Amino acid sequence: MLPSSYIRKDSPLRVLITCALGDYVRSTVLSLKHNFDDRKIFVIGTDIRDEDYDAGYINGFRKVPMCSSPYYIDTILSICISEHINVVIPTNTMELESFDARRNEFEYHGISVACTSGFLSDVNSKDSLHNLMKKINVNYLPSSVINSVEDAERFIRRQGPDKTFCVKQLHNCGARGFRIITTSPPSCPTDKGTNRIPVSALDDVLKAEGSMLMQEYLTGDEYSADMFCDNGEILFFALRKNEVMVNGVAQKSVVVREIPEITYMCEKVVYAAKLCGVVGFDIKCSSDGQPYIIDCNPRLTATVSVVAYAGLNLPYLAVKYALKEPLPRESVKLRYGAACRRVMTDIFYNGGSVKW
Repeated sequence: MLPSSYIRKDSPLRVLITCALGDYVRSTVLSLKHNFDDRKIFVIGTDIRDEDYDAGYINGFRKVPMCSSPYYIDTILSICISEHINVVIPTNTMELESFDARRNEFEYHGISVACTSGFLSDVNSKDSLHNLMKKINVNYLPSSVINSVEDAERFIRRQGPDKTFCVKQLHNCGARGFRIITTSPPSCPTDKGTNRIPVSALDDVLKAEGSMLMQEYLTGDEYSADMFCDNGEILFFALRKNEVMVNGVAQKSVVVREIPEITYMCEKVVYAAKLCGVVGFDIKCSSDGQPYIIDCNPRLTATVSVVAYAGLNLPYLAVKYALKEPLPRESVKLRYGAACRRVMTDIFYNGGSVKW
């Protein structure tokens, strides 16, 4: 295979994207295909599920083992070689560090890896991110890693029982394992679409899912910041307000003008972790409007397509960066007010398998 620097612009670019059957990946792939260079892109998707794919957005599909399998990266590399892939895009939080650690093996075969690099271990889990923010003096929420109901009760006593708390998985995206802890149900804020449990139910959750991060549940506005970074510097930045959230994923998201305090917090974390590539931050505000970073996703986020619609095509920028092509820094202009609204669609079919 030719090195990426020799790929002709008029030749179809062959890209592999992981977790291709996941929710909302379709819009991400379509953003990649509708790029500002009008470049033709052929996409192979991989996933652990064995079901039909929609040929309207990916051109081929391969089933793979779970990313926790010792054979996962080898399987992806083998597919990339056999499919003559130019660029691979990992989209699962759990696989990022594995791809980054074995980047050289892909590059040996002429395959570029569009995976965020830097000190990933400092930001890719919630407790590591929390420790980094404490270290660099970024405003943070008091948090604690809990392993039992007793740990949770001690944390609640320290912080004050008048507050509402939540728990999250340490090493997964924000929607995974998120629960609101109801210490006094009548006074808890209404939050449709979230999983609310009493403290006593935490025992079963911890046994099933392992250690979790516990912190106060904030009730103010929620934002996501999507950006592209190079060696700890933010090159492109877009902020969106998530007006409707269900299970940690925005159902209505609007691109808004930067809020300096949020931008500053993101800049400090990106600089400290020397991040390169696409990065997303989840930001939640307290009831009095104070913003806090609650999660960092060093990858393409679920709603990055609305940012592409607004003029900042991060999926395609990630591909160009991986190929060491120049990025159009001066020509990117955001359209504020661009919005995404997700709606449910019914699919009808006559037995057998289904094309979504």
